[in-house]
Amino acid sequence: MKKIIRPLIESDKVAGVYGRQIAYPNAKPMEKFFYSYFYPNERKIITPTDLKSLTEFYISHIYISDVCSAIKKDVWKKIKFDERIIMAEDKKWAIDVLKAGYLLVYEPKAAVYHSHYYNIISVFKRRFDDGVAMKQICNIDASTFSISLKGLSYFVNEMKYLLKKHKSWVPYSLVYNFARFLGFFLGMNYEYIPNFLRKRLSKHKEWWSR
Repeated sequence: MKKIIRPLIESDKVAGVYGRQIAYPNAKPMEKFFYSYFYPNERKIITPTDLKSLTEFYISHIYISDVCSAIKKDVWKKIKFDERIIMAEDKKWAIDVLKAGYLLVYEPKAAVYHSHYYNIISVFKRRFDDGVAMKQICNIDASTFSISLKGLSYFVNEMKYLLKKHKSWVPYSLVYNFARFLGFFLGMNYEYIPNFLRKRLSKHKEWWSR
């Protein structure tokens, strides 16, 4: 608790602190890789200059998450979560406070166990909603080159990890990743999908009835 609160006390400019997430020991290898890939061991201070590209910011700061976090009370009173977006309200809040001139801190020493046990269908729906949220927050084209490049880099690194430590999971992971990337791509293009289909593709069906 002290490790995640300390940065808030030490500086008036720090609006929020995020801790590291570690996959549970029984998590699927793909999820273990996901958390090791996006939740580094190095402490990071996030500044308004990191907002040069919202796309880059969103992808490069996956560790900005409510799962393990602390927010300064007086900042929270001024800047709340945006309830108009389907999910990733923590990412949108981070963008809003950085635009207001505050700093954010990623503190890996404040760590918790957290991971999901998605199957093919649930990971598709989760990433569909993620694509929707990214489109809403960043307002970008799904064909953006940097997204494709980072997605490919992630996939290549995951394959290396699986081939080295979990070879038997490679066939399943190919289907798993196809579902993940397809869901994200469709989510990024949700505006072209009829609403009744969005409900079927999403984990947050009720959101589409708002």
